[in-house]
Amino acid sequence: MNLWYNRLLKTEGAANLLALATAALAVSIVRLTGGSASPYLPLLFLPVIFATIRCRFRFVLMLGLLLGAVCLLMETPFLGGKGLEMEEAVRAGTLIVIALAGGLYARQVNRERVSLQSSVAEKEELLNISQIINSSDKLDYALDSILLTLHKLYPGLQSAAIFLTGEAQRSMQMMAVMGAAPDDLKFERFSLRTRHAGWSPHDSTPLYIPDVKGHSHVRLLNLDPRARAVACVSLRSLKVPFGMLYLSFKTEQPLDEAKLRLLRQFADRIGFPLYKLRLQEGLQDLAFTDEMTRLYNFRFFRRSLEDELKRSTRYNRPLAMILMDLDDFKTVNDRYGHEAGNRLLIQVAELLRRSIREADLAARYGGEEFVIVCPETSAAEATVVAERVRAAVAETRFDLGNGLSCAMTVSAGVSDFPGDASDENTLIQTADNALYEAKRAGKNRVVPASSLISPAMPEGG
Repeated sequence: MNLWYNRLLKTEGAANLLALATAALAVSIVRLTGGSASPYLPLLFLPVIFATIRCRFRFVLMLGLLLGAVCLLMETPFLGGKGLEMEEAVRAGTLIVIALAGGLYARQVNRERVSLQSSVAEKEELLNISQIINSSDKLDYALDSILLTLHKLYPGLQSAAIFLTGEAQRSMQMMAVMGAAPDDLKFERFSLRTRHAGWSPHDSTPLYIPDVKGHSHVRLLNLDPRARAVACVSLRSLKVPFGMLYLSFKTEQPLDEAKLRLLRQFADRIGFPLYKLRLQEGLQDLAFTDEMTRLYNFRFFRRSLEDELKRSTRYNRPLAMILMDLDDFKTVNDRYGHEAGNRLLIQVAELLRRSIREADLAARYGGEEFVIVCPETSAAEATVVAERVRAAVAETRFDLGNGLSCAMTVSAGVSDFPGDASDENTLIQTADNALYEAKRAGKNRVVPASSLISPAMPEGG
């Protein structure tokens, strides 16, 4: 019986109907047993009390007004009553006042019940996402789970993205996004050197812009041009920021203090397990690092180039590649020994790291050859990067140990997608052809593939 009763009252409509039925039954009993003289007169208060527990404010007030009106009408001569007296008027007024007070109480109870249910649901989501990340062995799966949970916690969310810091800790790159088509997004990387609207991922408090109007100059806030409001919160391992959550909303003023507090709790809850998972994947990626120069190795270069080409195709943006070779490196090995040559390679690699841009990826291609992948970069822009590296090498005196030093130069070839190549292999080949032309033309220079009249095929080393 109790189970049937709970199911009956599960919906708001069912509770309203039952309250009305109770009111009709009470009015009928009172009317049939003497009206205002009936010993069952207190039954008229029962439907109001029931409605206070189960129904909303407006319905409780409406029911009180209805019962009050019935009390008055029962005593009218038209319905066989003896006429209105002060007692009946007081009784009707009392019903209405009780209904009003009960309705206000019902409103407060309903708000507290909804708040409690929401709080319980939020805590369950926080617990679930922590368990998902802790049990996951793939970073991509964990990031997708985080985005799905954000959409559950924030129904007005338009898009959400997760940024993680790069190896040099100078910029963040978008690692996962949901709720936005790729072509809708304005960028994938941003520098940590700039504060956005007075905020940085190094700050522990979230950034919340309830209305993005007037903030068009802030690059981070314009990631999703459709956004009406934006919130960002840092991802931290203990006190060290390593990432950021970006949320854009469909309407202005979407968050209150409770929702902002939830966002920070969410970021705190996922921070350390996500950092640990990323660290575990990073340890696995040690296989992609050149042991001597600490640059990425050829294997990682090919994997990254493939990923960047897919991204360039999807977003319809250019991608450039620089292939570099140390000039006459063999003479250093022959004259000073291989240990001196290794010292030279290590120093060139460090200089390369300092000379390229934050978004560029440098790798050891093999032997004395290096490669730089430049995302969202044309051949002309990559030529500037290559020229900067070439000049830095030419201006440096390299320490070979045992009090010895030497000068060194590099030659470079530059190609881009889709201007010079249509696929991965062609991109590498055109850069190699341009490098060969730089060697043939006298070394210590940068040659873009677009300047070649016809492809020059290398002959020998």
